[in-house]
Amino acid sequence: MWFLIFCIFYKGTIVFTEQVNPILELEDGKLEGVLLTTDTGTNYYAFREIPYAKPPIGDLRFTEPVPSEKWSGIRDATKNTKICMQKVLFDIPASDPRENEDCLYINVFTPQVNAKYTELLPIYVYFQGGMNVAGDLTEYNFQGFIDRNIIAVSMGFRQSSLGFLSTDDGVIPANLYLKDQILGLKWVQKNIKKFGGDPEKVTIGGHSSGANAVGVLILSPKSSGLFRAAIMQSGTPLMRGRMLNATEAAYSFAETFEPKARSMNTQQLLNYLRTLPAEKIARSDFKKRPDFVKAIFFGAIKEPWGYAVENATFKNAAIVGPLHENFENGNFNHVPILIGITNEELADYMYVYFAKDIDSRLDLLDVGINIKPKNRRKANLELKDMYTTTEKLADNATAILQMAADVEFTIPIIQTAYLASKFSDVYLYQFSYKGPLNGLETWRNNPVANLTGIGNADHCSELPLLYYYRLNPKVTPTDEDLLMRRKMINLWANFIKYTNPTPVKDPLFDEIIWPKTAKTDLKYVDISLQMEIRCRPRRFFEWKEKIFKYFEYPKYIY
Repeated sequence: MWFLIFCIFYKGTIVFTEQVNPILELEDGKLEGVLLTTDTGTNYYAFREIPYAKPPIGDLRFTEPVPSEKWSGIRDATKNTKICMQKVLFDIPASDPRENEDCLYINVFTPQVNAKYTELLPIYVYFQGGMNVAGDLTEYNFQGFIDRNIIAVSMGFRQSSLGFLSTDDGVIPANLYLKDQILGLKWVQKNIKKFGGDPEKVTIGGHSSGANAVGVLILSPKSSGLFRAAIMQSGTPLMRGRMLNATEAAYSFAETFEPKARSMNTQQLLNYLRTLPAEKIARSDFKKRPDFVKAIFFGAIKEPWGYAVENATFKNAAIVGPLHENFENGNFNHVPILIGITNEELADYMYVYFAKDIDSRLDLLDVGINIKPKNRRKANLELKDMYTTTEKLADNATAILQMAADVEFTIPIIQTAYLASKFSDVYLYQFSYKGPLNGLETWRNNPVANLTGIGNADHCSELPLLYYYRLNPKVTPTDEDLLMRRKMINLWANFIKYTNPTPVKDPLFDEIIWPKTAKTDLKYVDISLQMEIRCRPRRFFEWKEKIFKYFEYPKYIY
């Protein structure tokens, strides 16, 4: 058992006292956590690596998650020793010794424990991003929420092929990552009272592919009743990121290891994939990249994994029906939603990838969008003309960046708000702040940061403020940085507590009351040092007039 030593000054004398690490008893067994302190001096308790499912290894690889078993004795929950298998992505290290296929664990950070409280606290369950193939839950720090009496929860879930590979016949079930998350949320409902939390006040949130997952959870009938509100930062399931043919993807992937994979039936394929090392499966790419893979990310970043729409007759189907139409028709969990974008989502890397060959391809719209072949070229040309008058798009770097951001992120995200607002309270935002903590120049040394017309905030820019994510230790935050951190965390905390980011006027938010968005004008809040209420975001209504007319029903092909 670990002990913490405290020095207490009493009448001029230093008195040493011993503080035993907290022991918490759940239905499954006892946990030993650790007492920590936030930067502002708030004491809180961290319980890490609590199992919510059996390890998905051996015969449980590529199966739906199974609830964890009871344990005997006191389980060490003081540290994280495992993270889910990762695929190398951008500046993420090539390997991490903590990577493990056995990674279905939950972390709970709470300011109160052991029944010494009079009020149950709201909970924020956060799903990290990483393009469905990477993402380390230990990189996020929730002390800003803990300071505001919110319990924070994070969880490991299967990523890359281990969480997304499937076959349409159900032999390899679809959406294992999502089913991990649903089981984790059920664990929260069952256990969070022991940590001082109110199971009726759970808000789920995520960034990028994590926000995509939140959107799918909103749409899934299997997650009904597991949360009361949702936060979607720079992501939605209406973005590219769905499998157009899951079985074809599975066989194409298997050919990476076994050229004769297509001679196997799906059960044989499953048996074969279970014989391979986990790191080989998680980090490998396709031998061939069929056209449907372009639907994931503009064709240049080779990440083919996304959710799959399942056969509604399958017992545990978590994603059923066309998602756009489900939002449009109200077939989703009607919870309050906080959703938004940064004002330049793809300034961090998009130009580098696409400028050289963008005109030769000029297939800018998602290949999964249902457009008649005879109209696709016409739609792409009309889209190009919305952003530039130059003959060659490659000659206008600003247009490339803004159009790519709209295609990939902002239009699908705003469209989600547009559709959901008919049935739920939706609060739409654009994050526009740039400072030393989160600016392009200091965080990523980006070569396009100073292009004329480029906005301040790229993809991930809000994460250092909200979650202390990947802070540069050489950067000293300015007073403006710290003010923006207060604004952001308080807005999010208000939504988690009250399902409203501005329940009352507050000088911190420039006395604004954040309006619910509506289809007529899509009011939103621009979040920066000076907060403003605006309407008609980006080019959404121009898209609605000029581009959406080419879409057929169903809007997306699965």
